[in-house]
Amino acid sequence: TNHRSCVLVGNKWDAAQGVAWSTVEEKARQRIRNLHYVPMLPMSAATGTGVSRVLDEALHVADARKAHVRTSDLLDAINHAMQLRSPPRGTRIHHAVQADAEVPTFVLFVRGAEPPASYLAYLESTIRAQVGFDGTPLRVICKRDAVPERAHGRKERRPRDTRAASRSGIT
Repeated sequence: TNHRSCVLVGNKWDAAQGVAWSTVEEKARQRIRNLHYVPMLPMSAATGTGVSRVLDEALHVADARKAHVRTSDLLDAINHAMQLRSPPRGTRIHHAVQADAEVPTFVLFVRGAEPPASYLAYLESTIRAQVGFDGTPLRVICKRDAVPERAHGRKERRPRDTRAASRSGIT
């Protein structure tokens, strides 16, 4: 995708008679499920009804896109999500940061297996629910740690440099 923020507008709303906006919005959202985070508003360019609301919403979305999330708030959101729904077995998310604000990008530092796309989508929706970003797509990227783990979750110890120990007389 091109990672653009947007507001969906139902124009010619003045011509719709006997139809509730909620019905129109529900049908539209069923057809464009990948844009579930985008606000949808009715308006009529001919009568001017709803135009100012659309412009206000567009400004709100533009401001939301520029937001930077504090790392502590991001970690709180992710920890809350993991308490509600644990990551898949063999995956451990131990840190997260917002890497870019132009296209809101969040980097998750993981140990073990990378979470499946469904779990990343879950985390994205949790971040969106707790921090915002109305009308803006988010990127969630995983980076795997280079530190190997033992089966019970602790870091492997590196072998001691025996040459340095033997030179100093320590064995």
